[in-house]
Amino acid sequence: MKKIISLIGIVAIMLAMTFTAFAGSIDVDLVYEDEALVFIGTIDDYEITHEEEDYPSTEYTLTLTPNQKIKGDVVVDTPMSFEKVRTGSLKLKIDTNYLFGYVKEELYIWELESYNDLLDWEIDDYTAKSIILKDRHSNSISEGMQNFLNEGVFARAEIERQDIGNQISFAEFLYAKPMSGSNVKKVTLRYQDELHEVDVDEFENVAKEIMIVNVKDGVLYEDGKEDAYKTVLYIELLDENEQLVSMAAVSRFGEVDRYGLMMSRLMGKDYEMKTEDLQKLYSLFPKDVQKNIVAPEGIPVSEEPLELPDMAEKNYTPWLYGGAATVFVIAFLIGVAIKKRRG
Repeated sequence: MKKIISLIGIVAIMLAMTFTAFAGSIDVDLVYEDEALVFIGTIDDYEITHEEEDYPSTEYTLTLTPNQKIKGDVVVDTPMSFEKVRTGSLKLKIDTNYLFGYVKEELYIWELESYNDLLDWEIDDYTAKSIILKDRHSNSISEGMQNFLNEGVFARAEIERQDIGNQISFAEFLYAKPMSGSNVKKVTLRYQDELHEVDVDEFENVAKEIMIVNVKDGVLYEDGKEDAYKTVLYIELLDENEQLVSMAAVSRFGEVDRYGLMMSRLMGKDYEMKTEDLQKLYSLFPKDVQKNIVAPEGIPVSEEPLELPDMAEKNYTPWLYGGAATVFVIAFLIGVAIKKRRG
């Protein structure tokens, strides 16, 4: 019996971890998705459409009005309506300001904290004009949102979002200011699980030559293909203490993202570079490594970014239902086993 109960617990934990993985990158998605909205707004009206007594979760249909744009195509003073908005234990109040984030057809809401209610040890980190979240210390997503707000990450993402179609050098992408005189002391390139250190000055010269185009965010051309990530070039810029200064990832199709191996989200397409420029990056590898680089079949070296067909957005609904069905099947089989043993 103890083994059976332990098995149920393990299965439940594993599935719970899988489900919550989709919600674990909300803060990052709001930064990197070009179509995401982040704003301060006021709840005008709402209707509770579902409420659970045993578990603190409330579902709303609501109308709100944005009054401060932070990121995205937000129209201030224009009411917006949303359905099936789940707020967990948060109970909404009419005529009250909240921070809203909208991404992938889901609305997320954060309650705001007054500057006067801050803890003594954090007062110096904010001003009376700061956007302060009540849950900034409660969970990793809210903490991430607060850090992004404090560090101006959403503001920079908005500037970049409005710059679609324009070009910058790969050096500018990797580092906000010219790399000369910077604290970059080491550059590493990783390809097919092999790490190689390259000369900083040589890499800098190549990065300055390469121009990349800001494109609408999207999934990689080979997204979902087995071993697709093995052909991605990972770049890390490190300081004298080998602390990360900047990073990037480039697919074999020239798709560029500010991405690293240890990030929880999947790599996407933020910029594109010409295939001839991608070859310049590959040329930094030793000759024996260059021989093993897998070039896309039938794609010649080009002076223009690749024209890749749009990929259909992934639908995780069948997967989620399949996971739920698995739980019920396992529970049923365990129940049958218990019943037989008792009999």
